[in-house]
Amino acid sequence: MLRLFFRLYLRLILGFIVFVAGVNYALYGVMKQENLRMTRAMASGQVYQLQQYFNPLAPGARPAALTALQAHFGLQLSLHPAGGLALSRAQQRELAGGDFVVLSEDGALTSTDSALILPLQGGQWLQVTIPPDPSWLGWASLGANLVVFALLAALLWHWSSRHWRDLAQLGAAARAMGQGHLEVRADLPKKSDLHQLATHFNQMAAQLQLLVTQQNEMIHGVAHELRTPMARMAFELDLLAASSDAAEQQQLQTELRSELQELEQLISEMLSYCRLQQQAQPWQSVSAADWLASALADAELEARQYGVTLIGEAPAQHCQLEPRLLARALSNLLRNALRYATQRVEVRLTAEAQHWVLTVDDDGPGIAPDDRLRVFEPFTRLDQSRNRASGGFGLGLAVVRRIAQWHGGDVSASQSPLGGARLQLRWPVQYTPAGIGQQENKDIDQPSIPPTLN
Repeated sequence: MLRLFFRLYLRLILGFIVFVAGVNYALYGVMKQENLRMTRAMASGQVYQLQQYFNPLAPGARPAALTALQAHFGLQLSLHPAGGLALSRAQQRELAGGDFVVLSEDGALTSTDSALILPLQGGQWLQVTIPPDPSWLGWASLGANLVVFALLAALLWHWSSRHWRDLAQLGAAARAMGQGHLEVRADLPKKSDLHQLATHFNQMAAQLQLLVTQQNEMIHGVAHELRTPMARMAFELDLLAASSDAAEQQQLQTELRSELQELEQLISEMLSYCRLQQQAQPWQSVSAADWLASALADAELEARQYGVTLIGEAPAQHCQLEPRLLARALSNLLRNALRYATQRVEVRLTAEAQHWVLTVDDDGPGIAPDDRLRVFEPFTRLDQSRNRASGGFGLGLAVVRRIAQWHGGDVSASQSPLGGARLQLRWPVQYTPAGIGQQENKDIDQPSIPPTLN
């Protein structure tokens, strides 16, 4: 902390000195001429009065007159014979021409070495000198400068200590994250200059925590999903080794191949789910009706296979979305609805004040209230009333949730007016690129890494 303070303080003081010296050096010539012009303009009246006072007097009478005048004159007056002062030839020519001379380094009568030289008749010069500063004034000036430097140091200390405190909090949060405490956040006040940095840090922490959580969920889910087919395969291999019946061996081999296909399908769905962490294309402005019609065309065949009527409705206006990802989400919603619907599935894309809402209704058995949040978790399958030989591994609706999160929205389940389940996916009307897991940290306004599907 002290090292940071002294470095900043020395840089500030040295920078100030160099800056002032550089400005003075650059403007010295211009300022001197301007000061000289103003000095001559202000002193010309006094010069005229002094010449009018001394010129009528004989040279011998002038010292007594000067003594009498000095008692009432604030500046120091002295008489010199013409040529008795060390002046330059140009200054001497000015005096010989009847003009007065200003002696000053900067052209202004503000320093102890400043003086006016004016010619008098009879071969004399009158010198008007600025009186010297009192001895204490130098010390007072030094003390004032020291006070200014001290106040500047106090101000800089206050500023740097606040920054150091905020940096220390960010560093502590980073160390805690490095030790595995992913729930740690940097809580800096909004008035802090590092608040925006803390916001980015918290976004990163939330994204990292979500990814690790999802990875752990995936690992546990995969372990659970692999356990059942592997146990069946081990049992069937034992039966195959113990069997001598060719027909029974053929049946066991067929069942083993089926188990392998199930494992292959599980791996394929897991890879598809994990690819949502990769980069996706930007949003596009598309016709809502055309996009929905194109997405529903792929589901018509499956609807006919289930004997279900599929109805779609969308407004004749444009909306912003990532067409490929949202089509994948709608496909998963429709696959879920068609599997459980009895006769009818309705799809509606509607525009609200701030959101687009994609609604899928079915007339199936519906989803129990206790399951309406859990259904979007990976590897979640509902009870048999909602699991009519549907197959799958419980990743379809989890994919829908992640796509909704990337769009900056969410997905929900409720009771449908048709009697079954209503699944709704909503996302903002305006393009605000978000990231997977954005909903878990809504106070963060910056995007995360968007997903893609291959």
